[in-house]
Amino acid sequence: RSSDLIVSFREKNFQIEGLRGVAIMLVVIYHLIDRFQQIYLNREIVIMNFWGSFGVTIFLIISGCFAVNIDSKAITLNEAGYALKKFFLRLWPAYAICICLTFILTHIAELPLRTYNLKELLLNLLVINHVINVPYIDGAHWYLTVLISMFLVVLVLKIFGIQSCPFVYCVWIAIASIIGCFYNNSFLFGGCFTACYCVGIAIRALLNVDNQSKFSWYLVLIEAFLATLMTRGMICTVEMIFGGLMVLLCLYDKLNFLNNVICIWIGKISYSLYLIHQNVGFWIEYQLMKKINAYHLFFALIAIVVVVLLAVIIFYFIERPARSIIKK
Repeated sequence: RSSDLIVSFREKNFQIEGLRGVAIMLVVIYHLIDRFQQIYLNREIVIMNFWGSFGVTIFLIISGCFAVNIDSKAITLNEAGYALKKFFLRLWPAYAICICLTFILTHIAELPLRTYNLKELLLNLLVINHVINVPYIDGAHWYLTVLISMFLVVLVLKIFGIQSCPFVYCVWIAIASIIGCFYNNSFLFGGCFTACYCVGIAIRALLNVDNQSKFSWYLVLIEAFLATLMTRGMICTVEMIFGGLMVLLCLYDKLNFLNNVICIWIGKISYSLYLIHQNVGFWIEYQLMKKINAYHLFFALIAIVVVVLLAVIIFYFIERPARSIIKK
């Protein structure tokens, strides 16, 4: 075992935080520059087409890496209930504020293809919209559905005390991938994104188990790569490999450029920024474009600045206070 690496999971890892900052900016830039033009101008910037998926892949690997402590024992139902409460308070308050703000803006001035009614808002607030095929108020929020699905699976594994068994993750990847093949856009058990999450879990396990146990965790990695290749294609598989390597290097404190204040600060507000950026950014760009009947790239830059400022407000006044409740 490497005690230095175990400490990296228990203490704040600033390179991981910096990597979150890079990942969220890849997603934001992709959506507000490339994706906006795909939707409203019928053109694309080919070089940016995979920035968003790479950013999300990094997020999922990081989430998996910190989701499971392989050395931990089974948890009680009371502990599971506390974990659910903690998860809810960490995610839902900021999410609710962001979709309500998005809803209000798109009713002040319409955003074509992205304006929804009150019923759809309520179902989004209950986080059951995807289950009954109701659109997201903000399309980027599919990630939350995936994250919730995988959190619940891991919680069940912890209740039964089998979270340290690599075979369980092989079965999980297989089931989720098969469901994803037959039902497009199904996020049941995490869908085709389960493999990314399990790569993070396997990375942590490989850094903490003895040599005799490592072979089984390498099999989890191999299955994750093969499942991604079959369900999401070669590019997403390459993204997963590079994302996993970046997370691993951060755990070894080898990516020193991520220690800079800007990356770490953006990483700190990354969840709020993810929640608020897409449709609010689209709305800003669309209103500016409509006003002068032309599109300019600086509209995207304006949108990026505004959503970052909004994310800062949401982080300090909503997300962080909600997290402080958890610690009480």
